[in-house]
Amino acid sequence: MTEPGNLRERVRDDITAVVSDRFVDQPLTNLNMVSATEFLESLFPGSSRPYKRSVVEQDLVAALALTERLCVMGPLGGGKSVLLAQLSARHGWLFVDARKLTGVDVIAKAANSLRNAQGRPPRRLPNESEAADALLAGWSMFGGRTL
Repeated sequence: MTEPGNLRERVRDDITAVVSDRFVDQPLTNLNMVSATEFLESLFPGSSRPYKRSVVEQDLVAALALTERLCVMGPLGGGKSVLLAQLSARHGWLFVDARKLTGVDVIAKAANSLRNAQGRPPRRLPNESEAADALLAGWSMFGGRTL
């Protein structure tokens, strides 16, 4: 059991460990970036005929033409990532595999994907504010490309 006199030190150590884990030791979120084609190949090795959902794809592209942002939602395992990877490969869009990432990590990975496409090195983006600023800055320099 912790002595009351040691409690302050133990709490400080615990907080330091949590902060270090999130901010200091944060991995660069784009080190595992793969292209849409590489992503699809990893899921369907050697497949020459990708699964097509022509109506869904046409509806998504048509909807995207009417707005700046589009959210694709569906059940776990419903094929959202595969659909977006196929569209990305077909249309030359940037692809970000966001599976199993936290919200801030998705934003950071998207920002670093834009930096990578511009030939710039990745940055550590440990919080939502920095990640969002980097994403907006990268997007403004990229000129209307779909991510």
